[in-house]
This record gives sequence, C-alpha cells and structure tokens, in this order.
Amino acid sequence: MKRTLEQRKRMSGAHKGHRHSEETKKKMSAAAKGKKKKPFSEEHRRKIGLASKGRKQSKESNKKRSEKLKGRVSPTKGMKHSEETKKKMSLAHKGKSFITDEQRLAISKAQKGRRRTSKEKENLRLIRLKQIAENYNCIPQPNYNKKACEAFKAFDNLNNTKGRYAVYGNGEKQIRGYFVDYFNESLKLIIEIDEKHHFDKLGRLRERDVRRQKEIQRYYSDFKFLRFKDGEMNKILKAGSNNER
Repeated sequence: MKRTLEQRKRMSGAHKGHRHSEETKKKMSAAAKGKKKKPFSEEHRRKIGLASKGRKQSKESNKKRSEKLKGRVSPTKGMKHSEETKKKMSLAHKGKSFITDEQRLAISKAQKGRRRTSKEKENLRLIRLKQIAENYNCIPQPNYNKKACEAFKAFDNLNNTKGRYAVYGNGEKQIRGYFVDYFNESLKLIIEIDEKHHFDKLGRLRERDVRRQKEIQRYYSDFKFLRFKDGEMNKILKAGSNNER
C-alpha cells in the first residue's frame, strides 16, 4: 500500500527530533547483521535523482550539520583495504559509469573557462605529496640532474658550506609543493637548473617556471634566486659572489 504525501508528512513530523536509545541501536544492528540489502533498481535511483535535483541545503542546515560533525573522527580513518578487497572493488566497478553523459556535459560546462587560484593549486600540490607519502611510505622526490648534483657538491666544497640537493641533506627542499634543485639556508641561496624542456620554441623560459619562481620567492623573499641553463653549470661555482637574479 502506498502512503499519500499527507500521511508521509505526518509520520515525518511525529518522528522529528526522536532519537533511538543505545539499547535500541544495538538491537537494530544485531537484527540487520548478516542481512544483505538489495541494491536499488534503476527506476528507484532515477526517482531519488529527480527528487534531489536542484535541491539546495540552506546555510542554517549546513551550519547545523557542520557543528554536529565537529570533532567526530571518521570510523574508517587509518583503515586500509587489503589487496584482495581492492581487486574485488575493481572488478565490481569494471565497466560501470557512475555519472551520465548529461552530468559529464554539465560538469564540463561549469568548469569551462574557470582557472584555479594559486592558493588552490598550492593546496592540490600539497595534498598530492601527502597522498604519495602515505600510500608509498616514503618522502616524495622528483627526478634529478646528476651533473647538477656534482656541480652543487663542488660549490659546497669551494665555499665550505652545506646545501640541500637531491643526493645530499635529506634531498631537495620542498617549498609549498615545489622542489628546488639547490637550497642553502646559511647563504640564503636557491639555485635552479633549467634543462631544454623549461624553454619554449623561442628559447624563452616557460610561463609556469616564471610563475613557480615568483611563488617560491614570496616565501623566501630575502634569498638570492639563481637560474642556470643545463650547459652553464660551470657558472655555479661563482654563484656565491654573483648578485645576478
């Protein structure tokens, strides 16, 4: 028997604010244990989708939910799926599409022309580095130039100093999600080596590298920032006395 909308509203009002006791929760949990819920039919899913379409939570509702969940630790925090579980999940999702073509198109249109702010990009970089560290149990390190490392070592020996680079001093220094080729705290010096891929067809430094340097210099404004082309590494030895930026 289908209940009318009026009946459902009355039932909803009658249960509003009601909370189950811990004992009742345990009984419900025990009764449901071992039982498998039937997956929703396509028709049922479609109805849920239509009922939720265009629905927006009020600021008050969002605030209440936020306050309620504050300080709550997710029961899945720290849990990791076994390899067997991962395989099962992969097979279960194989060939399935979780969003329709219509939804894809709507997402694409919403994102068109939108540019992430430098802060958003920075957060994404830091999140990705954290994920790599957690998933692979290691400190992320980028590919490095072996010849550059030899030049940095010679520079340190000549100037009786100790900088950080790929093979020395805990690896390359990470600054807000970026890695720099050479970092020296005592000399207040940062050095970057630019291989061919850092330049465009006209031989100009790519915009992303220019932007990257500006962002790094925002955090280390009192540091000297030097760039050398891949074939100019002999100039690194003079970097300590070079005032060129």
